[in-house]
Amino acid sequence: MGKYRYLFKNVGLMAIGQFGSRMLSFFLVPLYTSVLSTADYGTFDLYGTIVQLLVPVLTLNIYDAVLRFALDGKEDIKQVHAVGMSVFLASVLALLVLIVANLFVGFLPIVNEYPWLFFLFYIGNALSLLLNNFARGLDDVSATVISGIVTTLTMILLNIWFLVGLGWGLFGYFAANIVGMAAGCLVYVFRLRLWKYPIIPRDMALGRRMISYSSPLIANSVSWWINSASSRCIIIWISGIAANGLFSAANKIPSIISMAANLFNSAWVMSSVKEFDSEDKDGFFSKTYRMFSGAIMICCALLIAGSYILGSFLYRGEFHSAWTLTPLMALGSAFSAVAGYLGGIFAAAKKTKVFAHSTVAGCVANIVFCAILTKLFGIIGAAAAVMLSNYVILVIRFAQIKRFMHIDLSLVREHVVYVLLIAESFVVLGVESNPACCIPVLLLVLLIMALYSRELHALINKLVDKNICQ
Repeated sequence: MGKYRYLFKNVGLMAIGQFGSRMLSFFLVPLYTSVLSTADYGTFDLYGTIVQLLVPVLTLNIYDAVLRFALDGKEDIKQVHAVGMSVFLASVLALLVLIVANLFVGFLPIVNEYPWLFFLFYIGNALSLLLNNFARGLDDVSATVISGIVTTLTMILLNIWFLVGLGWGLFGYFAANIVGMAAGCLVYVFRLRLWKYPIIPRDMALGRRMISYSSPLIANSVSWWINSASSRCIIIWISGIAANGLFSAANKIPSIISMAANLFNSAWVMSSVKEFDSEDKDGFFSKTYRMFSGAIMICCALLIAGSYILGSFLYRGEFHSAWTLTPLMALGSAFSAVAGYLGGIFAAAKKTKVFAHSTVAGCVANIVFCAILTKLFGIIGAAAAVMLSNYVILVIRFAQIKRFMHIDLSLVREHVVYVLLIAESFVVLGVESNPACCIPVLLLVLLIMALYSRELHALINKLVDKNICQ
């Protein structure tokens, strides 16, 4: 199977399983913002943020090692699964101890409001991630497709039932998400016949190699978490939990870029491992980068241009002002997407320690930027801080990637586009009061598309290529 065919096949399958179903969730945002208060929405977001920290820390990022070592095809796949599951089970036990201790000590009082929901929420997130990576490591992307569809449809149906039908509020929102993740995990159990795989490893040497690979990624994951969570913590500290609810809701529009990028990058990691060539002799990595970056930046430009319209549809009542945050947050998501692409190359080269440095630097930058800008400009300052910190990560990775691969990044053009997108982000804020601002916004979008015309043409040719379509 050709390189591009393999890549686009996996992207297509993941899109069916995740993007389409997640778009359904996206369109339920009006339901959530009309039924839940900003405080409820902020609480759920905070629980999710804490879980995002605990999963990589308690599991030692073992799910990344499961994917990488399974893809190698050189290791006993049953032992790879056993190492992953044993670390996961140990993390569950560790979390249980922490929750019980928290009931008495109260170092995270908000978790004590729903301790068992929090416990189950962690298990659902950690296990889903582990099984998803194991399925991709087996090259069974269709399993992730089915699981993604089942998870999202279950969540959607139960959210409608619990929130509208039963009026359960925040508890119902939690319950629907937990049951949805459980349903998705059951798909993996039966699809992959996981009862045939051991959960206690015998190959201790393999376990040490996997942990040696994954443990440096803890700093990377924690830094990503801090890069996201520090904004929320600072917002809560300066402006309160309701402001965090607005900030969280505002991220729903930029999440379109994140979802699309995560789909591609999930497939890209698999292709990157299989096709890694530090010299990039056939230009596969350079060409793919330029097409991906072009697609992301054009999507970002279009999303910024339509942010007011999308915000008017999604955000009701006290959430309406959230749309003003989305342009800068969309640009931050675009920077993060491109950084994620480069991260796939680092993973293929097994240079997990190297690219973690960029994420740590971005984490520090976000704390500094967010504290200063939120104090000066409120939550729109926090949005700007997210954008700037993701740019720091991207720039450092631009510099680091040259050490391991000869790849053409077209950096001059990239930065011209970044400046145009920043200009568009500020111009679009005037659309609500002055519709004439739509004209310069449109011109900026067309200019960005023109700068990527060659990449657009190449991408379209790849997508319609008969060998890929087959």
